[in-house]
Amino acid sequence: MSQIPVSQNPKDVVDELLAAVHADDQPRIEQVFHPELAIHEPENLPYPGTYRGVAGFHAIKAKIGELAELGIEDWDAVQAGDRVLVTMTGVFTSKRSGRTVRMPMVELYSVRDGRISEIDVFYKDTAKMSVLLAELS
Repeated sequence: MSQIPVSQNPKDVVDELLAAVHADDQPRIEQVFHPELAIHEPENLPYPGTYRGVAGFHAIKAKIGELAELGIEDWDAVQAGDRVLVTMTGVFTSKRSGRTVRMPMVELYSVRDGRISEIDVFYKDTAKMSVLLAELS
């Protein structure tokens, strides 16, 4: 597999990831991640904790995918140094009930060596998410 050029500008790196996720382009997604990637999910959801590396990304994606279909709407990215703040609306549709929750979210990205090294995920209302995800248990 050939290496896809990645910008050193943190916002460009995050924009590349979001475009790749939107297109479900796995090679592009994986090449944007730093080998020491850490993804931090809230502790009070069914998929809490820190996920590491590309394998961690695939693990969290699979865990969420077992529970709900996930879409992302209306994202905007703002850079501050080597960090990028992304606001978005997550659209979670329960695989069991079919009910959909639109959730404002913030993700804080850190970029190192031109790759995403850390993602910290914040949901506006984790209680509402817990109720939706409990429908699936």
